[in-house]
Amino acid sequence: MMLAIRPLCQVFWIRLDGPVAKFIADGAYDGAPTRDLLETRFGEIVEIIIPPPKTAV
Repeated sequence: MMLAIRPLCQVFWIRLDGPVAKFIADGAYDGAPTRDLLETRFGEIVEIIIPPPKTAV
């Protein structure tokens, strides 16, 4: 599922013109790829909050 969603996320973040200070995700489909994409697009100034999946130990 992540592979299908990632291209959509890329299109969304590329089209966003303004800066992003904080990104809060639900953790369902978000993870390292989303974090990497946001850091690449907006730099280290973006605060990224992605909780672990509910299956995490």
